[in-house]
Amino acid sequence: MSETVATPQKQSLGPNQCFVVGRIKERRAHGGHVFTTIIQPAPDEYSMPGIVEVRSKKSLGQPGDDVRQLCQCSGYTNKPFETRDKDTGEVIVRRTVSNTFMAVEA
Repeated sequence: MSETVATPQKQSLGPNQCFVVGRIKERRAHGGHVFTTIIQPAPDEYSMPGIVEVRSKKSLGQPGDDVRQLCQCSGYTNKPFETRDKDTGEVIVRRTVSNTFMAVEA
């Protein structure tokens, strides 16, 4: 496993920070940033693994590499959309939330 930052035991987390741990599935460059898709380990053999995308200024590794990356957590609300309640037929306005992870780079 390639270590890109100190392990959680050696470095404390700041507000709204997390360690993303997993294997790089793919990466793409856009607008001066690298967007890395990371598949997280599943909690058990019957669960699906989590998938997150981490934005960074430089590459976190190659597809297939295992990584542990300190990230700043943030997010935003998406555009509202209308949906119909299946029980009442009422039209409801909903907004989904997108989470973002930005690599904390030295």
